[in-house]
Amino acid sequence: MSKPFFLAAIALIPSASNADTDGGSQKVLMTLAPVLDAKRMPIAMQVAYQLPSRSSSQPLILELDTLEPGLQRIRDQVSDLIVRDAVGTVTMNAQAKAGGGNGATFLRWQAGRATSGTVSVSYTMPVALSKPPKRGPQQDLQAVGGGLSGAFSGFLLLPAGVADLDVKLHWRLPAGQSAVSTRGIGDVAWTGSPEALRNTLFLSGPVARWPASSAPDGFVAAALGESAAKLPGAASWPKRAYEAERRTLGQPRTAYNLLIRSYDGGATMSGRADEGGYMLYLPLGSDPAAAKLHQLVAHEMVHSLVGAMTGEPGEEGNWYTEGIANYLSITVPHEAGLYDDVAYLRLINEEAIGYYSNVDRNLPNKMAAETMYAGQNSWSLLYRRGDLYFADLDAKLRDRKLGTVTDLVKVMVARTRAGTPATAAAWQQILRERAGEWAVADWQNMMRGDVIRPAKGAFGRCLVSKSVSIGLFDLGFSSPTHLTAGAVIGGVDRASNAGRAGIRNGDVVEGGVDLNDYTNQIAKPIRLRLKRNGKLFDVTFDPHRGRVEGVQWVYDRTCAERPG
Repeated sequence: MSKPFFLAAIALIPSASNADTDGGSQKVLMTLAPVLDAKRMPIAMQVAYQLPSRSSSQPLILELDTLEPGLQRIRDQVSDLIVRDAVGTVTMNAQAKAGGGNGATFLRWQAGRATSGTVSVSYTMPVALSKPPKRGPQQDLQAVGGGLSGAFSGFLLLPAGVADLDVKLHWRLPAGQSAVSTRGIGDVAWTGSPEALRNTLFLSGPVARWPASSAPDGFVAAALGESAAKLPGAASWPKRAYEAERRTLGQPRTAYNLLIRSYDGGATMSGRADEGGYMLYLPLGSDPAAAKLHQLVAHEMVHSLVGAMTGEPGEEGNWYTEGIANYLSITVPHEAGLYDDVAYLRLINEEAIGYYSNVDRNLPNKMAAETMYAGQNSWSLLYRRGDLYFADLDAKLRDRKLGTVTDLVKVMVARTRAGTPATAAAWQQILRERAGEWAVADWQNMMRGDVIRPAKGAFGRCLVSKSVSIGLFDLGFSSPTHLTAGAVIGGVDRASNAGRAGIRNGDVVEGGVDLNDYTNQIAKPIRLRLKRNGKLFDVTFDPHRGRVEGVQWVYDRTCAERPG
């Protein structure tokens, strides 16, 4: 095997800095470069940075996000770690996993002695599997379209115990290649928390960009694995949706980067947001301008503008973080004329079907958050529960002449930016101040797992709800949780529709399926191509069982105005 080619020759100069105290600001000079194989294709990220002298008596600790529970590191593990200071090489001892804020866990390395003077850190991070055993947020380091992409959390080993990082970032890339991140285009200087740096999304390599030069309004679309000719079309609807959401939420216009990575990583389209943009994952051959992507991109842009609920263990804040993103990604584009009435009604009813057909719909919020990555039902519940909760709350606020859900969210965002964490307690306080105890009681009922049946006027005064009979979504087997090509089926219930159709433990999925296309449909059979004992065969089955009462919306044709 040919030896990989390391593009970067690191030459970093430490910045002038006062001695840092434990928990204070830390100046970091960082260079990022791809590692290329013999065919000059990227196989890893090489990272090198320098830290100024430390005044702390505590030993230097470096930590790497495990990416759990949404992802599982297999080959994307730190290699060739070298730490040096004024004395020489510093031995770094691997530690047990440790917990961090918001449910994150970290792999840690601790210095075997006190460090002296400027500390330099260098290491290599191989790319992750394109189809990992678990597929959660799009943050892993991937080789895409001749370049690298992901979130910095996918590869970044950072010093522990630092409140803020003052980062100067330099990309060292082959001639003709470039980098775009949610911090900016190319090399950037930026100050923020380690968590915010880890959340940075990026593309590096032969990046296609639109517009090719600087964008007057700050909106840029960039892609790896997609043709540059497709970018104007891919950016057209998101650009208008971003403007509508920004105005609705009272946010100023800032630079915003839409990033697309396209590779053979499974059938499920998905995204991940940061404050300066979002990353969209597309399976190879997908149309980046397809209308089916509109709610997904609108959802990610809400995240950029609203942020996440923090201070809650694991995923417990997702009723807010994901719920408000789902709600506003449907209502705001419709109010702006970006969804017609037909598309708007379809999106509302798909959300409702996905909620009422969920076998976990009565799980208390805490339990739902703890099992979020256990399967499709667990993963989607808090998104849709939150969506219907906000629709119900909005209708009740309007009926009482108390404003709208958007008004309350704007208060939450303003308080967060003023230094008050966006927590469940903060939301309760806003409800109590702006609405009353009835709103707090409704929120508590939702958190307890009570089934939500939105009030009259939810999603708009010209929509009316009706009861419908819906089957519970149930694949009939426990694994895989995502139907990705190459995954092995296990835990088959012989009495389920899948079992009766002939699916057996050990069958291998040949063609991936995006389950999002099925959880929001009342009756849509799944067709799977499987392999057993070397032979291919197709199976079709209905992924539902039993019947429960659900809710669907229709237009009141006697109403003078459309919803919104």
